[in-house]
Amino acid sequence: MPTELRPGCWLIELSAVNAYLVEDVEGTTTTERQASARDDPISVDLSEGADETATESENGDDGATEEVDDAEAVVDAEETDDTEETDDNEEAADTDESTTEPDREERTVLTLVDAGMPFDAPKIERAIEEAGYTTADVDRVLVTHYDVDHVGGLSRLDLPNATVYMGSPDADYLTGRRSPPVGDHKGALQRLSSLFVSTDLDVETVGDGDRVGSFTVYETPGHTEGHVAYVSSDLSVAFVGDLVRESGGDLQPSSWAISHDTAAVADSIHDLADREPAVEVLAMGHGVPFMRGGAVRLAKLGQRVD
Repeated sequence: MPTELRPGCWLIELSAVNAYLVEDVEGTTTTERQASARDDPISVDLSEGADETATESENGDDGATEEVDDAEAVVDAEETDDTEETDDNEEAADTDESTTEPDREERTVLTLVDAGMPFDAPKIERAIEEAGYTTADVDRVLVTHYDVDHVGGLSRLDLPNATVYMGSPDADYLTGRRSPPVGDHKGALQRLSSLFVSTDLDVETVGDGDRVGSFTVYETPGHTEGHVAYVSSDLSVAFVGDLVRESGGDLQPSSWAISHDTAAVADSIHDLADREPAVEVLAMGHGVPFMRGGAVRLAKLGQRVD
């Protein structure tokens, strides 16, 4: 049975890696709230004991209260000036709510994050069914990077309606348009494992700042050249692939043995910690996801790595 991390967000524990299932929203448009979180990231408290959750002031509660008070004053004035117009607006709002509510249900898009090894496909299919869906309901696969334990399952999963989203150049490795380089140990390993990787699905390349549903794409190279993270402020979750791993309750950067460039890994940790919104859940490819204070934990890791 998949483990529910948040409503509509599940962890699928596979043989040696994690995959995730998300009820996301349709489209790639950006809401004003998402744009604000992307352009002006929320600062996080790195003081002792702050790793469980961001403080109320960090979420801007004081400013929000003042805005609400101002808005209420304006509303009161308008109601005094024109009661009939307010009644009309309320009726219109009720009508809008009744007509838009069904649309919210229709906009739900089932999203798989990473796909495990080839032999993990049956377990992923069972997890999807236990969540109340079928593989035909999966519309998107968000792939964090090209490694056999994250893309291998695509060769065995029956996903007739899904599109794969992936960073560059990793997307080209998956489609076969390019081959991983053999000049370093990571590229050689990727090229060897490509014998077990294939897909007939449509693959779209995404880059830094792109939106897929509620998710913003952050380029986080280092573990692989085209590694990306997917962050949703709406769902308060960050899927960071193998940029980091959890071990014994500790967060660690991707090590040299499994990375393309460890200096780039450190840079990506710093960059993501600086730019991502203050999400609660930090979900990685290996280890136990952090359920609270995920952004704070990543920021603290950034202070430890060079």
